[in-house]
Amino acid sequence: MGNTVFKISNHFEKNKTVEDAIERIFNSWNWEPVEEFGIKRWKQENGFRFQVSSTDTFIKTFQGSYENMEPHNNNPAEAFDLCVQKKCPMLLDGKMYKCGTLALMPELLERFNWPNKDKWNPYIIDGIDVNCNEKELENFVNNFGKPHKLCSQCPSKKDIDSIIDHKKNVKFKSQKEQK
Repeated sequence: MGNTVFKISNHFEKNKTVEDAIERIFNSWNWEPVEEFGIKRWKQENGFRFQVSSTDTFIKTFQGSYENMEPHNNNPAEAFDLCVQKKCPMLLDGKMYKCGTLALMPELLERFNWPNKDKWNPYIIDGIDVNCNEKELENFVNNFGKPHKLCSQCPSKKDIDSIIDHKKNVKFKSQKEQK
């Protein structure tokens, strides 16, 4: 298993399904608490790690509505300071991304017919292939946990309307509503 982290993002209090999954995983093995990169996790002897993340707020990573979304074009360091994904790289379709926003933004833009495509072009990246060369991998790792010019697409503290109280604004659909 090596250097693996199994991460559960728990965004709601009192979600029995999520709580049961966390309890089962936690109680099925002997875990040792460990803190890495400022993140609290539990670790197995074989290097496997378990992490539960929870946040009350989310950041809307664009300006406007979905139909007319635009990047913020902020100072990258100021945007990174507010970022909730500082330590959340994403693996998607065999590519590694600094954060979920960089990975998922093209799909979101495509879903809404690429509003303001010319403004988004500087922020659309392909990620780095998992089979990249050593130099590309070194650059990716060295940038982890640091601001990057791509961070400027996101909001900074001055963009208070971009901070969303998740518990007040998001509701679970019942099984009946989902069908």
